[in-house]
Parts: sequence; structure tokens; C-alpha cells
Amino acid sequence: MSVTVTRRPEPTDAHPRPAQPVTSRETTLEGTAKMAGCARRFLRRTATAWSVEVDAVEAAEVVVSELFTNAVQHAQAKRIRLRLRRQHALLHVEVFDPQPHGELVAARPGPDAEDGRGLEIVEALCLRWGRRPDVDRCGSVTWACLPAPGAEPAQHDRAADPEQPCEAGNLPRPVATMPVHPAPVPFQGDLVQPSPPPPPTLYESWEVLADGLHVQRLALHLPQLREQLTTHTAGTGIRASALVARPAEVPTAQTLALIDAAGLSAWVDLPAEHGRSDAAVSPLAGAAEDVHALLLPGVTDDALRGAVRAVTAASAWWVGAFAAIRHLGVHHSSLTPIKDTVGPDTLRQAVRVVALGTAQRVLAHQLRHDASEEAVRLAYCRAVTEGIVIEPKLPALLEELGELRLVDLVTTSIPWRGRFAKYAGGTGAGQVE
Repeated sequence: MSVTVTRRPEPTDAHPRPAQPVTSRETTLEGTAKMAGCARRFLRRTATAWSVEVDAVEAAEVVVSELFTNAVQHAQAKRIRLRLRRQHALLHVEVFDPQPHGELVAARPGPDAEDGRGLEIVEALCLRWGRRPDVDRCGSVTWACLPAPGAEPAQHDRAADPEQPCEAGNLPRPVATMPVHPAPVPFQGDLVQPSPPPPPTLYESWEVLADGLHVQRLALHLPQLREQLTTHTAGTGIRASALVARPAEVPTAQTLALIDAAGLSAWVDLPAEHGRSDAAVSPLAGAAEDVHALLLPGVTDDALRGAVRAVTAASAWWVGAFAAIRHLGVHHSSLTPIKDTVGPDTLRQAVRVVALGTAQRVLAHQLRHDASEEAVRLAYCRAVTEGIVIEPKLPALLEELGELRLVDLVTTSIPWRGRFAKYAGGTGAGQVE
């Protein structure tokens, strides 16, 4: 199907039209295929900020990806400009490239063809689409118009290119007070200028508080931990130096960046700083490795695999460190001194719980920024499912652990109904430390 756009006559004064609000955002990206993901994320953030419904956002993501990829393949430009405009109940996607204006045809590949369906997909998802010369710069614009509920577009809103003059009754041109070409977002490689972050939820605030609590406890009890390493055997039947053996180093900068983005830098950095390099592998490390192996079949992203491995290995270290200083702790409910021992199997159960929780945080962050990878979604679902299976067993595990610091470490690491109940009620660590 050949798609062209022709200029229509200007409307007469006999058909006055009220102005409609227009919202516009744009960015410029490197003209490479890998930047299609950045284009999709820019679309999703923008459309979400405009309160476009989820189904419409998903359709628009496909259209943006196809138009951007088409421009990369045919224009071979160093930079490609993407502009999004919402006008009433319509979303306009415009991809600017330096190629001279020419007609585009939606191919009709055979049933066995592996590609060539990009523009056919665009045609199926859009109200209308086309290509026009870029009147402000040398080059062309490929545009598409999609419904963006909220409000359903009226029948006469099934318009042509929004920058063309409209016939009477069609969508008006942008209001004069809106800039036709707002200032583009500066190109920053793989980074697109983010929207202002939303304020943290109450749950996220409790999570930050719990992270700080564990770091504070470690800082307060480092002298005691060092004393345990040199003069005592922990009350677990395992030497304290083995419990806090230093985990393997995080291998790449991409892995470190992913851990930091998930809010777990301190979780990994402190074991690397205070772990024992002269000790053998921690006897708790196997439980952490089991969680890594359980969650990641099929995941091929090396940075993500490395991040999950690092946070689960660090979980074994944190459980071991708190077990090493456990004998001077207090019971988590009575807040009375506790000196009984805890067995290695109980500590391995604790490691499994904590490792599941920290791995789930990394996977959740990855999905919030790129939900296209099916294997990552499955890994996250495995973590959630395993947490549901473990939840009924948590009360018994907490009683076996008994001591306040270990109990707090376990209960605040994994999502469950009682995760922050003690702190929300104003009891617990603040009364003792």
C-alpha cells in the first residue's frame, strides 16, 4: 500500500475551530539499532507522564520502535530526532531523518519471511501514518497518529499528518503559543534525560530505613566482630572467620552500576571491605549460590547475572557477620539477652530468604527499566513464587534465629505481610540500639 500525504486547502472562516491543548516532547538519539530501546523508554516515560492508558502506551512503543529502526536502516544518520505530541485524545509520533522526502510503501512479505513487516505493523496499529518533507531542516519526517485514551477520539479525529492544514471539522493545528520545535534533550549516549523521579512510596521509605539500620548495626559492632575473628569461635559451631569470608569480587562496571541503581551498593561494598580474604569459602555460600541457580535459567544478560550473583553472595556474608556477633544480642520479641546457639542449617535457611529478597530487588529494578526480556520476567516471577512458598515458614525460622539483629535482617529483606510491622508500630531496634 502506497501512503502519501497531500496538502489540503486551508479552512474558511465559516468553520471556526476551538483551540485544543498540545503537549510536545522530543529527544535526539544516536542512529544505531541499539538505541531503539532508548526510544521506547523515552516514549513510555513521556506517555506515562501524560496519563496515557497502558494498552495505548504498549502499542505506541511498538510504533516508535519500528519507525526508529526503519530510520536507522535507511537513513544511516549519526543522529535521529524523535518527537512525541499529544493533542486531545491523539498521540503523534514523529521520527526525523536526513534522507530526502520519498514515498514509503508498507511491504507485504510472504508468510515465511522473517522480516519486512515493520511498516505493516505500524499501519495496523495506527489511525493513520505517512511521510513528509521536514520543512525546517533538510530531510524527512515519518509520522504516525495513534489513539491515546483518556477520551476516545471522535470519528472526525481520524486525521492526517498533524502538521498539515486541516479540513473543516478535523483536528486543528497546534495553538500558536506552543513552540513547534521545543528544545531537544541533549544527547547523552545511552542515557535519555529522565523525567523528575516520583516521590518514594511509604514501602520504599521503610526499605531505605531497613538498609540503613543494617549498615548502622555493622558499623556499631565492627570492633566486636574483629574480636570474634581473632579470639573466639562463633556460637554456631562454625568459626567466625569462615562466616565472614570475603565474597568474590564484582566483575564489571555494568554490574556495579546495576547494583547501585537497585539501591544495594552498600550491601555489596561492605562485605568486600570487611570480609576476610584469608578465610576459606563461607559454609553459607552454597545457599546463596542455590538461589542464583534457581532464579536465572535462560537469563543471558551478563551484567544482570553478575549483579544477582553479587547480592546473593553478599547476603551470605551479612547473615554470617550478624551470626558472629549474635551471642551479645537480645531476643527479637522479649528484648531480653539471649545466649543460645543457632545451627548451620538454620543459618542457611536465613541466607536463602535474604538472598531471595535482594535478588528480587535487582530483578524488579531491571523490569522497571526494560520489561522486554521474557527470561528476566520469568526470573522475577520465580523469586516472587519462592517468597510466597517461604512465607508460612518464616515465623518458625524467626523463633529459631531468636536474636534481634538476625531476625531483623531476615524479616526486612524479603517482601511479606509482616516485613515492616515492628518498625511501623514503633518497637524493635530503636529501643535497644
